[in-house]
Amino acid sequence: MGPGRWGSSNIDLGIKVSYADIYNTSMLIEIAVARNGITPELSYGTHFFQDLVESNIYPLALYPDNPSILFNYKFINQAPNKLASLLPQDNLYTDYIKVINIAEVSPDKLLRVVMNAEESKALGYLHSY
Repeated sequence: MGPGRWGSSNIDLGIKVSYADIYNTSMLIEIAVARNGITPELSYGTHFFQDLVESNIYPLALYPDNPSILFNYKFINQAPNKLASLLPQDNLYTDYIKVINIAEVSPDKLLRVVMNAEESKALGYLHSY
């Protein structure tokens, strides 16, 4: 999950990554939060988006400013950041990158995401196993 358009060469639009940076990813969630009244364009329809689809990486656009969207900021903000314990050499990036261990924050639960591309809807929830 990250802000704006992934795969952009323009850092003002989002996250500058290449396929080599994310090839082990199962899902890529682009978060479009409005700044100064402008909502960033996401990668839907771009070459990067097509590369994701062809590689079986599920892209998801998330618009948390939309009143019909329910996004649990509290869960994300209160969960401890595991980045420094996983990658001590990258400790300087903890203000920018957050790694959440779901099993630690919500024992006996898995994060599940159900998507329906035809209806442009998705639901992420914690599921007991």
